[in-house]
Amino acid sequence: GGKISGGTAAYGGSLFSYDNDVTIGGTAIIENGVASSGGGSVYVFAGTITVADQAQIRGGSTTGTVSGGNIFLRWGSGAKMNVNGGTISGGKAGASAGGECGNIYVGYQTTLTMNGGQITGGQAKNGGNIGSYGVIVMNGGTISNGVAATYGGNVSLYMDTETNPPATLTINGGTITGGSAGYGGNIRLGKNCTVTIAGGTVSDGTASTNGGNIFVGRAVTKNGTTCYCTLVLTSGSVTGGSAANG
Repeated sequence: GGKISGGTAAYGGSLFSYDNDVTIGGTAIIENGVASSGGGSVYVFAGTITVADQAQIRGGSTTGTVSGGNIFLRWGSGAKMNVNGGTISGGKAGASAGGECGNIYVGYQTTLTMNGGQITGGQAKNGGNIGSYGVIVMNGGTISNGVAATYGGNVSLYMDTETNPPATLTINGGTITGGSAGYGGNIRLGKNCTVTIAGGTVSDGTASTNGGNIFVGRAVTKNGTTCYCTLVLTSGSVTGGSAANG
């Protein structure tokens, strides 16, 4: 049990973890932190954070156009996050949700593994629930009801630079559902990114322009080679999306 409520900082309004292994479990709550440079609730600089049981991380926000309303996994640090249970909810990136990655920012060379629990109700310009430059592996749980003004209501994948590998999302199980955005109601693939659906369900996304469930972005030239976004569907289902233009 226990609660960490409020707090304001540049990094990690409620909690900053530097190269530690942190577990937020039981009925613990971290809520309503505000950060001006990332991670309204939690900022992870290396190490591992695990959310389990009935724990909640909720209501974090960032100012300006800063990313990672609830949680920020620092780029290049090798940080890891495991969601085994609990709920991460209501993150808001930037003033008027004008930043990136409403609930979780996954930096390059970091990994988010979801085995259970919920990530829900995030708001951002892009990546309503999650924005990723790194690796996401989804084995279970639910990502739902994210809202993005432009790209990726639930999940938006990015290529950081030509020297860092593009983001990947592997769905082995679980559900991604109910996201809304301009492009990619549930999932948006940015330049050169890869989504592999080997199980689970992607459903009921809404896009005001293109890609009710999934929007696949354009090719990009990298070191003289044309690189394409990759969507691989070997199992699972994609169903029920709606968009103005497909």
